[in-house]
Amino acid sequence: MIDQQESQQLPNAPELEDFRMRYRVLIDDIRFSKTQQWRVAYYIIALFFGIAGLRNFFNDSIPLCYWQRKFLIILPWVLSFAGAAILLRFQRSMQGYREQLKSDVVPHLSKCFKTLYGKRHGSAYFSFWKDFEVVLGLIVVMFIGSFLLTWLF
Repeated sequence: MIDQQESQQLPNAPELEDFRMRYRVLIDDIRFSKTQQWRVAYYIIALFFGIAGLRNFFNDSIPLCYWQRKFLIILPWVLSFAGAAILLRFQRSMQGYREQLKSDVVPHLSKCFKTLYGKRHGSAYFSFWKDFEVVLGLIVVMFIGSFLLTWLF
């Protein structure tokens, strides 16, 4: 049941449409950032497999010179550091989108929804550390791959 104070705060049709549009844009931006995080990790891991394949190809047919070996040792580390920086940048942008969601959308929600939303997500939903264990796992996998490629060469 909606109490009298909440019924006075109900938006009219244009405000409601604006509210829905802001919500949709912010959620789509969060979804896009998360998708890009996964793609960056996939591409870097695919490049690692390519580097390992180069090593096998060159060892079997053409021996690598000193500088080529060094390049193929340094390249995975550069990719890992760049990938980690990109993943953290996307994580930071998602934090900004969540903060906008908190300031633009959450205040306009009903008291009932805020109660349910708060129990489920709490303030941790809007922090930098939301889903950070996934990002950290991807970063660890990239650095383990760099270590393995260094050991391989």
